[in-house]
Amino acid sequence: MSALPQPTHFTEAEYHALQNGSERKFEYLNGEIVAMVGAKVIHNRVAGNLFVTLYRLLEGSGCEPFNSDQRIYIPTAQAYLYPDVSVVCGQADVMSQGGVEMILNPTLIIEVLSPSTAQYDRTVKLGLYQQLPSLRAYLMVEAESPFMEWYERTALGTWEHHQQRDLHASVPLPIGDLSLPLRDIYKSPTMNP
Repeated sequence: MSALPQPTHFTEAEYHALQNGSERKFEYLNGEIVAMVGAKVIHNRVAGNLFVTLYRLLEGSGCEPFNSDQRIYIPTAQAYLYPDVSVVCGQADVMSQGGVEMILNPTLIIEVLSPSTAQYDRTVKLGLYQQLPSLRAYLMVEAESPFMEWYERTALGTWEHHQQRDLHASVPLPIGDLSLPLRDIYKSPTMNP
């Protein structure tokens, strides 16, 4: 017996049925379903530090950070993604599908780069996230060494690209006059950067 060909294109309904019935996370784009796999310790440390630092910085600002379990929906692309960290300022615009909630209006999205996903995060996800009218900045953070690059939406609606490698510097956030210190992102309980 030969195996039947597997479908290569899935509908959104099929994606929701798979995602809502699973404890695993799946992203969806252009009819393709991508299973999210576990990350290295250093990736998780940087993502955790980002979340904790943002939680502290945003206290009282009217903005709220979310970790990688929060799904973002991009209606114009019919894409469902799980960024490492997202921030919503003001009231979250939430859509529910089968009991799973998705945010439609993030202000800030952060992806921690890994060798296997860096190119995808810098190209495909950049283009997808930039379709969100609410998004003011998209940060990409190297896990292995101090390096952040980000795109910030200008008042004219264009995107400016920035980079920072200095561990003692801070990256400005699109929220008030807050900035994100690189030193806090790359620290570990067992060593100081």
